[in-house]
Amino acid sequence: MKKIYTILVAVLITSTIWAQAPEKMSYQAVVRNSSSQLVTNTSVGMQISILQGSATGTAVYVETQTPTTNTNGLVTIEIGTGTVVSGDFSTINWANDIYFIKTETDPAGGTNYTITSTSQLLSVPYALHAKTAESITGGITETDPIYSNSQAANITATDITNLSNLSGVNTGDQDISGIAINTQAIQDTASQIRQALLDTASQIRADIPDVSGFITSETDPVYSADFDLSGVASGDLLQYDGSKFVKFTPNYLTTEVDGSVTNEIQNLSEVLTENNSAGNLNITDLADPVNAQDAVTKAYVDLLEAQIEELQFAVGLKVRDIDGNVYNAVIIGTQTWMAEDLKVTHYPNGDPIPYIDDNATWDALANDDTSDAYCFYGDSNNDGNVDITYPDYGALYSYAAAIGDNWMRENNPGQGVCPDGWHLPTDAEWTTLTDYLGGESIAGGKMKEIGTTHWNNPNTGATNESGFTAFANGAHKSDGTYMYFGSTGYWWTATEYNSYNIYIRRISYNSGAITRTFANRPNGYSVRCIKD
Repeated sequence: MKKIYTILVAVLITSTIWAQAPEKMSYQAVVRNSSSQLVTNTSVGMQISILQGSATGTAVYVETQTPTTNTNGLVTIEIGTGTVVSGDFSTINWANDIYFIKTETDPAGGTNYTITSTSQLLSVPYALHAKTAESITGGITETDPIYSNSQAANITATDITNLSNLSGVNTGDQDISGIAINTQAIQDTASQIRQALLDTASQIRADIPDVSGFITSETDPVYSADFDLSGVASGDLLQYDGSKFVKFTPNYLTTEVDGSVTNEIQNLSEVLTENNSAGNLNITDLADPVNAQDAVTKAYVDLLEAQIEELQFAVGLKVRDIDGNVYNAVIIGTQTWMAEDLKVTHYPNGDPIPYIDDNATWDALANDDTSDAYCFYGDSNNDGNVDITYPDYGALYSYAAAIGDNWMRENNPGQGVCPDGWHLPTDAEWTTLTDYLGGESIAGGKMKEIGTTHWNNPNTGATNESGFTAFANGAHKSDGTYMYFGSTGYWWTATEYNSYNIYIRRISYNSGAITRTFANRPNGYSVRCIKD
């Protein structure tokens, strides 16, 4: 059976500014369980610690509280008002260092704290920090170097009173309107700047040779490297392209006096040279592509994808079950296998497969060909759907469900629970697959997905060079318990070992082999279909 673990999913710390510093601050949190359900109207135990210096620093204050969540799963406490374990909240020097809040929670209301969260106080509550202003004493000595070098540095209080040291201001003046401004000095400076600019412009003009009446046979290597005179006629303007002077060609024409563009003649390549970003805007109303380098529209790409998918269905590289689930397929040797485990919940004729998840009912299944059932590993909601924790995995079927119960043997023997055109593989067909991959001792590694996303570490020998992409789906044992998820994958064959057992295939996380073994019919294993 499954365990429910309660988790803390959000923390919000708020503080209030008071006229006088309170010895507390507010803290809120939302509590959810592992199914993302709120833990509501429940008393929880909490221990709160104020840590100094780092997330693992010294606890300068510790207290405990037992608040109750509301109907929204929200718990609200005031830190500083709980039962003190150690320290004194009122003596914390908030300006002395950085601080962290560590919360430990027992969802059952006791002191068995199973949830821990630590976060830095990025801003200390204003009222608490403001207390430190009470300890500031003495004066502040001005050491501003700019002030000491300014003209105001020599002005005394007496000077400010009678303005006697201010040039152009008479003693007794009430304002400084009498201060003289040397406008001539300002004008002289402006004239000097203007003349310097003119001199620079003249020098630039002097450095550019007179190109009126161009000499087309010029062979001066320096001159020819500095100018590209191709297509240049007398009276043409030149522009510098970064390495040499070339004929000036405007990108646009203007007819307005204010310089606004009235006849834009830039082409797309010139625009893209300036900036090839569309600014996160859509380019619309494109024609369908004709040439190899033409841009394409989404509609055109969608059409191509639909055509490719239709072709994949036609050649058997994709297959759709009666529930609408689409599976990839892969050709291995002379066989075409699904590259995913089956997750259908109805037989190909539309009849529902009985869903059983609880241990007792599954344990009661008979060891026969008519006790059909399916489940999904770890279906915590008990709703007959793959749990959100395991979205990639297929369903687990009893043998009776895998072979399709009585209807399939009467209507299409061998198809089993697989879609039309596909069937449950026999023991011999599994052997053909493993022989093609080099034998059972190494074939498992060639069939396993690489990595540890769907396999426990170390996932020995996994290369998936076959494209079979096996996952460690685990099993629903005949006694009703879930086992081996992440460590082992099991798959049914359609072949009986004896009246009590059926041949199966097994792949483990710690081996590159695939094992040919057998199991009794009430076990819940995965199904891989093979093309007719």
